[in-house]
Amino acid sequence: MDRKDACRILGVSEDADKVEITRRYEILLKRNKAARVEGEEQQGGASPEEIDMAYKLLMGYDTSDMVEDYELKESKILKKAGISEKKLRNFFYYHKFHILIGILVALFVGYMITDIVTKPEPDLFLAFVGDFYFSDSEAIEKKITQDIPDIKHPMVESVLTGMATGYVTEYNPDMKLTAILGAKDVEVFILDRPTYERLGQQGFLANLDDFIDKYAIDMEVNRENLLKARNDTGEHLYGIDVTKHEFFENPAVLGEKKIVAIAVWAKENPNAIKFVEYLVKKD
Repeated sequence: MDRKDACRILGVSEDADKVEITRRYEILLKRNKAARVEGEEQQGGASPEEIDMAYKLLMGYDTSDMVEDYELKESKILKKAGISEKKLRNFFYYHKFHILIGILVALFVGYMITDIVTKPEPDLFLAFVGDFYFSDSEAIEKKITQDIPDIKHPMVESVLTGMATGYVTEYNPDMKLTAILGAKDVEVFILDRPTYERLGQQGFLANLDDFIDKYAIDMEVNRENLLKARNDTGEHLYGIDVTKHEFFENPAVLGEKKIVAIAVWAKENPNAIKFVEYLVKKD
């Protein structure tokens, strides 16, 4: 492209000054943009790249790289496919941000799928439900694997209320708890007292009466944990107070009462039993 071509593309005379060149350049860019917004092609008009090149040439900017690129012949592959290289370049010019966002989204989705596919299946699903606060669930998972070597891939979930809600926006703990109970993935719960009584009475917790003698459970401390679930004729132990256990010290889990319970559908799960044994034996 020479100066004469550049003047023709911008529609200015060869003796036009920089003010006129800039004004004409801005007008052509606006026309191109308006045509694209309305979904129209610029019939017979210069492409945005040609306009840029012409403007920079007339303004005295270095256009050597642009000219070299402009003078390249159209790709043989594109010609065979019946695709106009000029239209293709225009498409990428106007939609480069959309394409970039699409690529980033695709990369993110690919990462998530890879993470899901490669992540091992949890061999213990522990849920904290109630008025608790802790900052690092991964640290708790690491502590479980360190203290109980048989458990290799624990997963910690939380449905936090009370002190934790100040740190969460648009959070509905009841909806999340309903989803967790419906999925029946959780095997062991750490509960505050109101949540323990609620889940126990509704029949979501396994009967732990056999733990009383087997692990010498202090019933003076746990007497208030006796409750009557659905279809019970009397009171039974559905959770054990482990508030003072060192497990909750580092990483710190804040909360007034911590009651461990096994989900009714996980009563025979060996890792669930091992985790509860760990808490009641060392408490």
